[in-house]
Amino acid sequence: MGNDWRITKVSPFYAPEGERLFSDSLKNQVLAMVKPDAPLPDLPPGISPNCGRLFEDNRVIRVMGLETPLKVASAGLLHLPSGIIGVCDLGRDNDDFLPLSRSVVPGDYPVELAIAHGYGAAARVVFQPDREVATWVPAPTVNGGAHHTQIAYMNLAFVDAGAMMSLEKREKERLFNLSYLEPIRKNITETHRTMHLRSTPPENPDAICVNAGDTSGESPCYWGLAADGSIVSLVADFQFVAEPQHETIQVPWSSGQWNTPIDHPVLTQWNVMIFLGGDIKGTGFHVIGANFDSARLLDPSGNVIANSEEGPKVDTHLGSVHLINEVLTDVKNATLEITISTGYGN
Repeated sequence: MGNDWRITKVSPFYAPEGERLFSDSLKNQVLAMVKPDAPLPDLPPGISPNCGRLFEDNRVIRVMGLETPLKVASAGLLHLPSGIIGVCDLGRDNDDFLPLSRSVVPGDYPVELAIAHGYGAAARVVFQPDREVATWVPAPTVNGGAHHTQIAYMNLAFVDAGAMMSLEKREKERLFNLSYLEPIRKNITETHRTMHLRSTPPENPDAICVNAGDTSGESPCYWGLAADGSIVSLVADFQFVAEPQHETIQVPWSSGQWNTPIDHPVLTQWNVMIFLGGDIKGTGFHVIGANFDSARLLDPSGNVIANSEEGPKVDTHLGSVHLINEVLTDVKNATLEITISTGYGN
């Protein structure tokens, strides 16, 4: 009423006013590392991305134990004036943001989403819609970086890296909150939002942010290459549909070997070390290696004595120690069944 006013909304900001994500000198230094012919690494052992299967419209998949059709939808055109692409979670600080090592011809490119249960299961930028992908290779960031993008705030965005790295921190926070987070909260099943980081309408947005639902962890990114090596597409796989691959081995239990790892070629191949131990206080094993999945201790008749997924576990700076509470009287005749994660395929 009159000259009265009231606060209708308070938006928190976590960076000082005017603070840049990157200084001009650092931004230019990083962007200069990106090359149209940057070398690309081979696929890690056991990985079969088969990313084309992520965009087979109406293919029935199983997610969280439920069957659902995979839907493919357009997310519009992505404006890439610099031709340099970044893939990131816009909810993070992004002061460690790095663009992908390969650049594309500047332009506007269609973005497509694979949707499962109303959330993005994968997203791709299509550069040559009339070409077939002959091979999939990791899409790492510059300077020998990883091809996995960290997801912490349920979103993943394709951005023009030049535009992204020119933002102030508060500006980036404001764009994420107003253009993505609030609309998504109002309609939680909405799959994506477009943002103008540096471009302005009527130009196409230079960021497309996808609702990744409850996804957290890492999303691998892959270039789809034609037979001549040119880039056909870029895919970010949220791992909704990925089918894990495993290999299981059995080894006899030998107590009192805390200082000597199990000698087995499968463990060596996947860089997993397992140390067994047992005394009158109980029994356990120490695991070092990211590819360890689970283990079961079996008695001579094949009955399960203990399961690593159910028993107590202590994390260490090297790996994890799995403990078995009860003292085993027949531990020398027991068998340890070990399951190793060997990769995944779509």
